[in-house]
Amino acid sequence: MHRTGGVIGFSAALLGAALTLVSCGQPVLFTQISVPALPSMPSIPAFSRPAPPPAVAAVSVAAASTGAELKPGAWTSSAELELRADVPEGAGSDFVVEAEFVPEDQPLIGLPNARGKPGETTVLSPPMRPGQQYHWAVRLRTARGGPGPWTRSEGAVGYQPTPPPAPVIHPLPRSGWIGDRHVQVTVDAEEDPAGVAGLAYSVDQSPAGALPAHIDTQARHLSLTIPKDGDWYVHVRSIDGAGNASPVATLPVHVDSVPLTLEPVKTDPEGGWNPQLGPLKVELKASKPAALSLAILPESSDRPVRVFTFDGQAQVSLTWDGKNSSGQAVPAGKYRFRLDASDKPGRTAQTMLEEPLLVTNKRIVVSLGGQSLTAYEGDKVFLTTLVTTGGPELPTPVGTYRVLEKRYRFKFHSPWPKGSPYWYEDSQTTYALLFEPSGYFIHDAPWRSWFGPGSNVINGRPGADGTGTHGCVNAPFGAAERLYAWADVGTPVIVQR
Repeated sequence: MHRTGGVIGFSAALLGAALTLVSCGQPVLFTQISVPALPSMPSIPAFSRPAPPPAVAAVSVAAASTGAELKPGAWTSSAELELRADVPEGAGSDFVVEAEFVPEDQPLIGLPNARGKPGETTVLSPPMRPGQQYHWAVRLRTARGGPGPWTRSEGAVGYQPTPPPAPVIHPLPRSGWIGDRHVQVTVDAEEDPAGVAGLAYSVDQSPAGALPAHIDTQARHLSLTIPKDGDWYVHVRSIDGAGNASPVATLPVHVDSVPLTLEPVKTDPEGGWNPQLGPLKVELKASKPAALSLAILPESSDRPVRVFTFDGQAQVSLTWDGKNSSGQAVPAGKYRFRLDASDKPGRTAQTMLEEPLLVTNKRIVVSLGGQSLTAYEGDKVFLTTLVTTGGPELPTPVGTYRVLEKRYRFKFHSPWPKGSPYWYEDSQTTYALLFEPSGYFIHDAPWRSWFGPGSNVINGRPGADGTGTHGCVNAPFGAAERLYAWADVGTPVIVQR
């Protein structure tokens, strides 16, 4: 201290002398002043600041609830995330990981809101809000070096804790009935904030079948093969981007691959019918239950006079009274019977009565007891005549028949061999009406002169004058001629006792 004070005092003395000379007005020119060297000052150490930690090399993210790693743009049902920092070598062990974790629509401003434990590379994010996506940045901080630079996330991750709405399955035509085992199903999947990642589906025979929550397809059009005929159910649920599974939507499917076939329409009587004799019986038959429609149409028109419908039946017996849909009697004439059918999958089939049915108001009544024949047209008698019918051994069969054929100049040939008591020589007739398929006719008999009561009971060879016939109805020539011209094929023939 003393040395320092002496130097300062000497300098001040020199400065004072100079000032005195100037103040006296007698300046002195200094050409050189020699000053003794100052002693050296002691050195002071320089201040050094520790270097900040290095930047995080990379950041990965995982769902806190499951530990499953998430990719940028992913969604999760976990409300918190694990932000995992890839700490480079040389960062030491005294670091702490800090993170700024905010919604994606907010900027990153460098203010951390999450902090890990010392030496751990994972930070737990703040809780996320449903339907919101988040981005973040991570940095290291050390006690001596302070914070390092930020490393930002490559993308965002969203949080969606609730499932999406149940998908909508487009209904199938015909209430889900299909004719083969292949079916196309279209699904509309409504998205939630996490979107729809795909669909889970199954096919079984339970209306409430179990359906796992895993993605089976990302398609919205499903091509399915049903194992066999029967009632089946297609179950579908949506899986969103966070893995949430929607409620299950179910579509019933009914598989029926059996072909639809029809038998020809049958009527009783066949060929011809007079409504005055009672209702017509009609038989309909399909290979399986179907919607059946019987249309009765005039022979020359496609406009039905009457339609009968039946749903879900395979076999139907019905009666027709000869009236149209308005309750009026249909005109006499020939009518077609057309049967149309459709099954539930949509197959169709059609068949007709093999021959049109004659609807007539004519009828021929043969009385065995009275040995007479009366032809009616409506309630009016067209003609009446005595006849001869079969004898005791070969009687004329009783029943309701119809005119099957009209034969002009027909020759009868004995079906019994010569030598039989029933054999007869070939017999020529002019007018013959076949009314029973095994060979019974109404015909004229030129060899006969006696008709009427008693003409069929005398013993003798059948078919001779004065004996019964072989079962046919013999009529006088004039009556047979008129009857032949008047009767239609199909005209009912009633043989009664």
